[in-house]
Amino acid sequence: MNKKRITALAACLLLAGCQVAPVNATTTITSQEGAGTKKISLLALVDGSAQITPDAESFPNNANYFYIEDADFSNVTFTPKADGAKAKLYHDGYLTNPNGKATVKEVWEEFTTVVESYIPEGFEFTATTIQSENWDDAYMETVPGPEVLEWKAYVYSVTYSWANVEEYITKTKALIGAEAYEVSELKELEDAGTPWATFTNNGDNTYTWREAYSINYWSVFGIADKVLASEYFNKNGINTSDAFSVALQEFKIGESEAEIVKVDNLNSSNEDLTPKFIEATGTITPAPVETPEAPNNTTTVIIIVAAAAVVLAAGLFFILRKKK
Repeated sequence: MNKKRITALAACLLLAGCQVAPVNATTTITSQEGAGTKKISLLALVDGSAQITPDAESFPNNANYFYIEDADFSNVTFTPKADGAKAKLYHDGYLTNPNGKATVKEVWEEFTTVVESYIPEGFEFTATTIQSENWDDAYMETVPGPEVLEWKAYVYSVTYSWANVEEYITKTKALIGAEAYEVSELKELEDAGTPWATFTNNGDNTYTWREAYSINYWSVFGIADKVLASEYFNKNGINTSDAFSVALQEFKIGESEAEIVKVDNLNSSNEDLTPKFIEATGTITPAPVETPEAPNNTTTVIIIVAAAAVVLAAGLFFILRKKK
């Protein structure tokens, strides 16, 4: 695996000349100890690709892409490419059919199990589909003309939880994988003694979650690299760093409103070339401490008197037996 600069995707996106699968993520922090959950989702059309940009203003010369409105892709609209949106056959797109499945739908189902096989233990994997209103799966068995504007997409998601920021770092490193982690700037930060994720108490029940800008990129990179290298993918010179683009990150800290950070993959480093960080702040009210109920004094007295009576009765019994 060769190290790929995230900025290598910049020219591709700015020129609107290639297609990449968008990746979104939601991070939710639920306790003052930093416990939380993350869900990372990738969307791919049935031809294995999608044009993506965080918003229309970022790329004014390209009006043909997915509009990403929700981190989990629950609300997506698609403007077809100018040359028509073709629901490609697997052999006209990215997927292969090494086991001779009868239909393209079966090929996708098999491919989904392959993707799942690359997810490390301890992480939950889910696969769902979304599609336009008039989509017909028969489109996957033919090559529709440019008049066909319908679309279907697969959404692959990985979810995991942690008790504190230290466990988040440990689990995220496991998701990234040792090989990808070694060539990432996250490893460079670790070697320099700089945590690439922190959780800070600001006082007054406000907390700030801060993490390296490219964490979600590297969380996907290792898995994508394995998928692209498998026999199920039609390589055709596709590089891992060109296959997907991290689009946005949603943070939800405690009771505060969710914050959306658009990640364009163009500026993962600051002007001095140091790794860029993103953060979100919110309020987390500590859980009320449950005070044990005070014992009922009347009940306690009754219990003590009853116990004393039992002891006294037992004593009298033994005295009477001794006298006999």
